[in-house]
Amino acid sequence: MQAARKLSSDLTELKMLRMEREETQRLKKGKQTLEDSTMKRLSEMENALRKASGQVDRANAAVRRLETENAEIRAEMEASKLSASESVKTCLEVAKREKKCLKRLLAWEKQKN
Repeated sequence: MQAARKLSSDLTELKMLRMEREETQRLKKGKQTLEDSTMKRLSEMENALRKASGQVDRANAAVRRLETENAEIRAEMEASKLSASESVKTCLEVAKREKKCLKRLLAWEKQKN
């Protein structure tokens, strides 16, 4: 009778130990799954960051190129304004000389007649 109780007690303890072992294994598996998903997510985030960083680098390069083009265009505009101003000045001087020449021509023709 005492052996039967001891056997029953041992079987109950064995059952409890097996349940604890299964619970521990289940928790380890859950922890591993969580670690795996965390590592996968971290890898995805690193890839996304690398991609975004590349896009930022390309955008910055485009901005620098556009700023350079803008500066060149502004310089060309200033040169064109200066050239136009000089052309207007030259044109006014030519018109003034032409007017003087016409006056002299008229005076000469009057004198000739």
